[in-house]
Amino acid sequence: MTEADRRNRIALIVYLSVFHGIGGAIINLLINGFLAWATYDGAESVRMWKWPTTMGADVILTALLIPLITWFIAGSLARVDYRKGKWLCHTVLPLVPYPKFLYPVRSILRPEDLFRREHDIRKFALKFLRELRGGLLYSLPYVVLGGIIAGVMTGIFTHTEFSLNASIAFKAGYGAIFSLFVTPVVAYLGLACAAEDSQRLRQSVPMVDRHFEAAAAV
Repeated sequence: MTEADRRNRIALIVYLSVFHGIGGAIINLLINGFLAWATYDGAESVRMWKWPTTMGADVILTALLIPLITWFIAGSLARVDYRKGKWLCHTVLPLVPYPKFLYPVRSILRPEDLFRREHDIRKFALKFLRELRGGLLYSLPYVVLGGIIAGVMTGIFTHTEFSLNASIAFKAGYGAIFSLFVTPVVAYLGLACAAEDSQRLRQSVPMVDRHFEAAAAV
């Protein structure tokens, strides 16, 4: 490994772990803390399965929403950062191969697809549904994990009544820890998609040049 490769690897690790990992965890800590306060405020107590302040359902719902929303946001941010050369240089291409077993969900949304005017609304809807499908497939393992966590907590805290402060602290911490692992993975997949697109574009340019050279020769 050359010195340049070593620096690029360090830059990639810092980008994923600090910018997306720790940064995403802090953002989710604040968001989930606020949502817990808004949801549980005014409740005398919070129990695992007592409607409407049910912590068990909240655990599972958080396990779905964080990966799903992150699929769109973190993946798009990573693509933008890669194309603009921010945080890491383009020579990290060999370091971010897209995992072959995840090709069925290889649909990180391009940011420009959200803001570009689409004359055919049906085409945009189909594109969005495709991305949503990828996000839901990516979120599925985390939902299963959230269900397991909720089940374990139900067995331990079946009759426990949580105070408002304890409920807020738990939801904020749970969301932050979840995001700490979810967001870097999505960002990595976004980088891998951008890297493959960049490589495909570089390979297509010589083919276009050869086509024009052949046409000129004729």
